Amino acid sequence: MLEKQLRDDWHARERAVPIQPIMTFAPEGLVLGAGTILIPSEGPRRLHNLRGRQAHVLALLSAAYGRAVAPSVLGNIERAVTSWRDGEECLAYVHLAHSRLQVPSDVRTAAYRLFVAEHAMKAGVSASAVFQALNIDRSYIDAVEKAYNPAQPRVPAGSGRTSAAPCAYAASKFDGAWSAVFRTKSGPCPPATRGAVQGANGIIEVASTAGSLSGRVSRTGVVRATGHMGANYGAAAGRVSGNFASGTWQAHMAGGSCVGVWTAQRR
Repeated sequence: MLEKQLRDDWHARERAVPIQPIMTFAPEGLVLGAGTILIPSEGPRRLHNLRGRQAHVLALLSAAYGRAVAPSVLGNIERAVTSWRDGEECLAYVHLAHSRLQVPSDVRTAAYRLFVAEHAMKAGVSASAVFQALNIDRSYIDAVEKAYNPAQPRVPAGSGRTSAAPCAYAASKFDGAWSAVFRTKSGPCPPATRGAVQGANGIIEVASTAGSLSGRVSRTGVVRATGHMGANYGAAAGRVSGNFASGTWQAHMAGGSCVGVWTAQRR
């Protein structure tokens, strides 16, 4: 009976929520799979402190990937959360990309495992029990339990830096139409891709045959952009000087990761 209820709940969730194959920031927090919240939000761009939730997050990630996920990933997540809070969207996704958690080969199955683990833990199942159900080596479980004791004191909500106030962008000297070229240095992406860039009030939109990016240019010419295309996602950063811009980019997809450089020129 419980198994049937779980399957029914899964089908309802799957119909209602698009599956995110990689960790993604959303209004409800840092999410993965079919709406599973890894770290909940406590306000605009503010996520709950990770302290005290480390084993919980590792258990959910391990369920999604069907293997033990390295605890070092938590550092990438913490840096991503800090960048997201400070309004640095591109940098936040770069930190998540550095976790090296690739898109699962079977996205739906991974999302279902994550969904089951989420429900089990909401019902009171411990992170240790989830690890054991995944047949993860006991030494890993012991190390996680030793390093991340759930009973340790937690930093009260609201501690730390206050989130940056949203920027109201006015017309920028970098606005206008630009042409960009993205060149691949390593990875399975095409050697070069051209794109059209449109800037308005400091906000940029990049459209190319490989997908789209959106971001912003600061008053000093710093460029940051992120984008998604199906199960793939990417991030780009760089700088504008006069009518020329350049920087680096990286993309992550089921077939592997790519890194490269980009240049742009005002039309």
